[in-house]
Amino acid sequence: MKIDHLRSLLRSLTVNEIQQICLYEVDTDLRATGKDELIEYVLNRVDYNTLVKEANAVETLQPFKHVWLFSIDNQDLLENINWVVGCESENQDGVDLIPTYTLQTENANYVKFVHYVPLCHWSLVSPTQKELEVTFSRHVVVLKYLKKNKIFQVGFNGYTQGRAMPGVVRVSYFDILSKVQKWVEENFKLKLSGLQVQNGINSLVALDLFGVKDIRQELNVDGARVGIDLDEDSGRSVSEYLNSSMGASQDSVRDFLERGHADQVMLKWEDFEFLTRIQYYELATEIMFIWRGKKVRENVSKAIELIINSVKIGSGEELSKIASYVKDKMTGVVTALDIVGLFKVSAKSAYSVLASLAKEGVVRPCYRVKTNLILIDFKNDWRGNFFDFPDFVVDESGAQIRLSGLECFEIGFEVIKK
Repeated sequence: MKIDHLRSLLRSLTVNEIQQICLYEVDTDLRATGKDELIEYVLNRVDYNTLVKEANAVETLQPFKHVWLFSIDNQDLLENINWVVGCESENQDGVDLIPTYTLQTENANYVKFVHYVPLCHWSLVSPTQKELEVTFSRHVVVLKYLKKNKIFQVGFNGYTQGRAMPGVVRVSYFDILSKVQKWVEENFKLKLSGLQVQNGINSLVALDLFGVKDIRQELNVDGARVGIDLDEDSGRSVSEYLNSSMGASQDSVRDFLERGHADQVMLKWEDFEFLTRIQYYELATEIMFIWRGKKVRENVSKAIELIINSVKIGSGEELSKIASYVKDKMTGVVTALDIVGLFKVSAKSAYSVLASLAKEGVVRPCYRVKTNLILIDFKNDWRGNFFDFPDFVVDESGAQIRLSGLECFEIGFEVIKK
């Protein structure tokens, strides 16, 4: 029975993850073999306890496709949490969400849950007859507590139950979240509330910071649903499209769209080589990752941290403090370095704050060529439009600087006095 459980656990991992666990025990010739052969090999060669420990850790720390963020009202209660929770054995036909493993690291605490989701499909039993077949698929859900930000994260991979699945046995993602919330309330005496990330997302994409662009939006405008879908490789965001592609004759269309609020946003993270679909629900916001590049686990963690930090800055007391200072005491062009020096925040935090203020109309972005040298035949003043710059400039050393992207410019923010 113990071996059956371990075999089921190993099957949930990828071949690369199994090889990662057993790097020194697996012969070179077997590292290119199929998963089933590899599992049987390591079951016979590697110590049982070692396999259980390593497989649980790898499964718990994996990046998940679907992520939900939660905050709590009373953070003082966090000090009383006992993270060494009672763990149970998996029930291979059980739909109940049960804790099976806990892990504590320097930056986060984890509780892994397992349940078995019923999947439905039609099976061909004869040339003219199909039969409805139900199987149970092992599904992992991980509750993660981010110590630095004091935020709870729920992550899991998706599944499709099949159109023929009877309604009484359907297990929605919201069912899973509700069960996790109930478990946290019963075991930790904490109430999880969905973290409102929309203002943070808006701040993150307002000036294309961190290589983030919103390439798709589904808007709810006066009761109607409107979709704006840009080509992924266009290099533009939805806001850039609305500002640059609609002339004066289309102002009424733009005004109509700006009255709407986004139900769903697709973000392209150029620095991390993946997309995220942000779906705003009443319970919580779903962040779905679609990745393609390398360093997936590391980059997913960075993206989540950027979203959390943007939320805290974009809606917290710090923004109000900085906004008041900028409005009352600053004139001309303000840079992120000015904010860093005055308020002792990070450069990324300063950019996020100024991006939020730009969206509110407190400041407006402006640009100049990023160089410490004098330019020949071009005055390097702050300008509010990229179209005011030539394709290239020449500095005092005679070097030609091609102005082909945002990285060629320094970003400033002109204070708008009303």
